[in-house]
Amino acid sequence: MDHVEFLAKMKRILRPNTYIEIGIASGTTLFSDPIPNFVIGIDPNPAFESKVGSRLNAVHNSMIMRSTSDNAFAQLSSQRLLGDRKCDMAFVDGLHHCEVVLRDIANCARLSREHALIFVHDIFPGNEIEASRQPPNQPGSWMGDVYKVVPAIWQFLDWIPTVLVVDVPPSGMFILRTGGDIYNGIMKQIQNLEAAMASYDFASVMQEMRAKAISHSSRPLAAFIEESIGELPEGETAAQFLICSMMS
Repeated sequence: MDHVEFLAKMKRILRPNTYIEIGIASGTTLFSDPIPNFVIGIDPNPAFESKVGSRLNAVHNSMIMRSTSDNAFAQLSSQRLLGDRKCDMAFVDGLHHCEVVLRDIANCARLSREHALIFVHDIFPGNEIEASRQPPNQPGSWMGDVYKVVPAIWQFLDWIPTVLVVDVPPSGMFILRTGGDIYNGIMKQIQNLEAAMASYDFASVMQEMRAKAISHSSRPLAAFIEESIGELPEGETAAQFLICSMMS
């Protein structure tokens, strides 16, 4: 199960009304089924595939913001483009620099309802070249230093509920559940967070993350998302429903 299928299954389980995606690229994850009622895609230079682009015209309640995530969130916050809507599910896959990812998480949380889920991509680079700040000159994967947000949140914001999922190719998934004031929790100590992330050692962080990671079909993940699930089919617990959905 790659990240596109994983997110599609999570949409089926969570049934979000409002969905935000940062770094929409070809639009494959943005417009995967089921499409939420209101979709916001943020990317300075999206490159929709033809089969995906054709779906854009069929989605009436969509907002494609062709800008950096910082500028897009400034617009969303200052101009009340969402009205009374609150985000139910967000996917962060934009610029792969850890400080930008932290701000993206903060801004998604600011626009989200209580107990919404934020999914962060590319948090298990295979080596230090893939985890470098700049894309390598040679062919291959590049994930940047996104992984550093995981230990930073564990260290400085341990009150935020999180899980780390290892077996979602190509590079795992970090999931946060909103609650409290995550935006100010991050932004009021952003300099401390950035300083800590600059000091992290790749090998030791990867060792800690892999030791704490769980499977996408595990009961700990089922328990984690119970807070975000609404009405379930009669007779099923959230954990049972999730596991059956993920394994089918």
